Amino acid sequence: SDQIACADENGLPTGEFLDVENTPFDFKSFHEIGERIHDDDEQLRFVGGYDHCFMLKDEKDQAVLYDKESGRKLTITTTLPCMQLYAGNFLAGGSDGKFGKPYENRDGVALEPQFLPNSMNIEKKPRVILRKGEEYEAVTTYRFETESYPYNIPFPFLFVWIYSCLFLEYNSIREYNNILEKRKVI
Repeated sequence: SDQIACADENGLPTGEFLDVENTPFDFKSFHEIGERIHDDDEQLRFVGGYDHCFMLKDEKDQAVLYDKESGRKLTITTTLPCMQLYAGNFLAGGSDGKFGKPYENRDGVALEPQFLPNSMNIEKKPRVILRKGEEYEAVTTYRFETESYPYNIPFPFLFVWIYSCLFLEYNSIREYNNILEKRKVI
């Protein structure tokens, strides 16, 4: 992304855009998310880290998360115009994570393909309005890969676990689609 939507003190986009080159928001080459999160930058101060909307270009692989320890990689491509990067700035005091360990700030990250937040108030022709009889379609692809098999888990067990997760995910998506079908715009 070449630009982010600038946020105000409440984290809402203002309608102004910032070129990311030579800023803590420049992820055009790989950087650890926390590497520049404490830089002296007004936008980072407003929301306590990353919680900003990156303006996307029409291209493949618009976002890539990579964990060099495990070799896991997540690649996201979307037809939506923006992607919100939230670096877990306010996770502390919320839910418990793995093994009952409470989450701390920045223990997680979210990449959220979406329209520009607050677009109703800042865009002249907001694309978020869906009128009666109109259809809405957006496609987001999440591709999961690994560079190696670093886990000490027997392969057949791993296959069953992955199959179970995919089966559960498929059923969740099917159920979600059934719910959406019942809630069509009237």
